[in-house]
Amino acid sequence: MAMTAIWDQNQRLVGWLNENGFIFDPRMGLLGWVVKGNVFAHGTKRWIGPMVDGSLRDRSGRAVAHLDKARPTSGLPPLTPLAPLTPLTPLTPLTPLTPLTPLPPLPPLGGWSQHAWDDWLNQ
Repeated sequence: MAMTAIWDQNQRLVGWLNENGFIFDPRMGLLGWVVKGNVFAHGTKRWIGPMVDGSLRDRSGRAVAHLDKARPTSGLPPLTPLAPLTPLTPLTPLTPLTPLTPLPPLPPLGGWSQHAWDDWLNQ
């Protein structure tokens, strides 16, 4: 199963996104899922923000983290989507090899979110 690394603004590996849209922490604990470009937290099942072009954003539109090889971007505050059906919990995947830490990206226009990765997930 293909996994893509998720990096925070300090280039710390904070998670993995699988090809089915599930987000896992570095130890493969389920954190949330992505449905139609929107991220929902596993614990609360609440919408925590959009994912736009590889940038995971908070509800104000500012980047919290980004996918490997994606440039982080910020934007306007998004509209709150309707809550999707909760997907079945996936099987725990094998932990991928930790990728090389990428070079720090340019800060997104509009700046980074005030939320750290863990705060954002637990809104």
